[in-house]
Formats: sequence, C-alpha cells, structure tokens
Amino acid sequence: MKRSFPYILILVLIFPGLACKAITGLPRETPTAAAIQEPTQVLQPPTSVPEAPTETAVPEITAVPTEAQTPPPEEPTLVPLVPTATLGLVSASVIDSVVLAAGTAGGDRHPVNPTTAFSPNAVIHAVVHLKDAPAGTELTAVWYVVDAGGAASPNTEIDTTSATSDGTRYVDFTLAPKAPWPAGSYKVVISLNGSQYQTLEYTVQ
Repeated sequence: MKRSFPYILILVLIFPGLACKAITGLPRETPTAAAIQEPTQVLQPPTSVPEAPTETAVPEITAVPTEAQTPPPEEPTLVPLVPTATLGLVSASVIDSVVLAAGTAGGDRHPVNPTTAFSPNAVIHAVVHLKDAPAGTELTAVWYVVDAGGAASPNTEIDTTSATSDGTRYVDFTLAPKAPWPAGSYKVVISLNGSQYQTLEYTVQ
C-alpha cells in the first residue's frame, strides 16, 4: 500500500476522473450547464421615488419709493361775493340808497315811514337817492305782482315808470291803486341806465 500511494497521487493530478473512480469506485460527475442555475431573485428597482425638492416660495418685494412725492398744493378757488342787490354793468356809486316807503315829504321828497308791508289802498313809494349823478342818468322802476292767489297770474307786470335826473337828489317812483290791491306778494325792479340794479320785495295785507 505504501508503494502504491505515489502512483495514486500521480493519477489524481493527471487523470482526476480515473482517480476518483479508482478511489471511490464512482465516476466523477462534471456539472453541466443546466445544473448551473442563475439566481431566481430578480432585483427590482426601488419603488420609492425620491421626492422632488420643495420650492420655498419667495415673498414678493414691493418697491417702495425712496422719496415720497408730495402733490403740489391746490390753488384756492375764489368765490365772488354776491351782493343782495342785483347790480348792472354801470357804476352803482351814483345810487346812494333805494327804499320802499308809505310816503314822502318836503320839497326834496325824502321817504317817510319806510316799510315793506302795505294796505290794499296804499300808494306805494320806491324812493331812489342819487349822489353826484352825471347828466342824463336814467332810472326805471318796473312793478310786478309775484303771487296774489287767483287775482292775477304769477309774476305779472303791473306798471313801468322811467325818469332822467342828475346831481344829488331823491327820485320818487309811485304806484297808486286803481282798485284795492289783492293780498299777496309783490316786487319792484330798479334799473340804472338800462341795467338792472336792485329788486325790492313787499307784501299787501
């Protein structure tokens, strides 16, 4: 047996198949390609998809002017003062006053008992006082019934009187009734040189 060991080793090295059969009595099996099986587990791609990075909203920046512009101040609106009397285009300096009165007195016919309320049978006086009026100054008085109920239509003209004068004096315009005046409201319009100067209102009671 000791002598045969070297021969067996040589057979194992040169003829491994024969050596296996000589030692074990079984032929050496060579694995076939079918015996070599690939791993059955298939690598699957990861199911989880990495989340997209969340975009952080950038706040909007509102531009702020470095210097506030102050609007120019508005120019004040001039409101003309409206006199109570209606003035014409001519100078009113020649008329000093206009009054309604129940009568006049003296040679200059200055007004007596100034009033704006008259009786139905009263003679109504509208007295204009001129001051340094030039020659040819023309005055006109137009009388109206404003509202007398059913006795007359509203704003009906009653009478018109004109006078030319100069200097400093009273000019007396009178309105005498032909019949008792109906109760109501009336007015007289004084004009200077063709331009309306002043309106005076009165009542009959």
